[in-house]
Amino acid sequence: MHQDISDLQVSKQILRMAEARNNYLGTLDGSARFLWTHATRSSNLTDILSKSIIQLGALLIVTEITTNSLETANNALFVLTSSLDSQDRERMFDRGIRVFDTNSTSTLGSYINLTGFQATDKILSTTLEALSTAQQNVQQTVPYLTVILRNAMYDTLVKNTAISGSFKTSLDNKKDYFTTWIMNFFVISLYLVLLAIFGFLDILYLQAKSESYNFFALTRLKPEAINFLKQDFLAFRDIIFDNNQGWESQENTAVDLFYSHSASRTHQKMTNAAKQNHHRNSIYKGL
Repeated sequence: MHQDISDLQVSKQILRMAEARNNYLGTLDGSARFLWTHATRSSNLTDILSKSIIQLGALLIVTEITTNSLETANNALFVLTSSLDSQDRERMFDRGIRVFDTNSTSTLGSYINLTGFQATDKILSTTLEALSTAQQNVQQTVPYLTVILRNAMYDTLVKNTAISGSFKTSLDNKKDYFTTWIMNFFVISLYLVLLAIFGFLDILYLQAKSESYNFFALTRLKPEAINFLKQDFLAFRDIIFDNNQGWESQENTAVDLFYSHSASRTHQKMTNAAKQNHHRNSIYKGL
């Protein structure tokens, strides 16, 4: 999880630096075109064009700032590539960019294949030479500007834009995967929490149901059965009470007192008890 977040952050930084490099390349191309206008215009048109284009001094400052920003973005992007996997690194260091390394238009068709970093460095070094030359004589910057204009807006920017697009697609896929993972984790966690809650409630319900069943089983005795139990208790109490009057010893048990009673009373109570027991059994069967 932590590694996925770290990879996502690195991908965002790479995409930001790659897009910044492309933007500065486009801006540098525009500055070079203005310098080309200053370097190639006729001297008698100076007064006419001075109000229609940016002043040379301001243009040189803007070009220098753009060059420094492009170098910073290119170097930062190069450092970030150390965090990429082998496939993405191969894509970043693909030597598929044609750089026309010549100051002569007659041999403009010759080129060398470089990586995006090397091609950007080549444009940067050529721009710095053009800026240095423009301080003395802007007309002498034409050969350098030819190389800049020939390379900045062709393979270099096109290939770098394609790389930025592929990284944007990869970043979107990672964001979608990360979002899906978060949603799945949330749904599964919520399901487990609800399952635990309902499981706990089910245990409480079963326990309450068991206790209520025992309670209702006790209270479902019919009134006739309860009445017989009451009569048995009262009869047993009378036997103990009657026997206690004829005996001084209180150490005999209730059973001994019952069998030591007079034969006639015992026989009568046993007969009554048998009748009650028969009637009680018929009632118990209906419970």
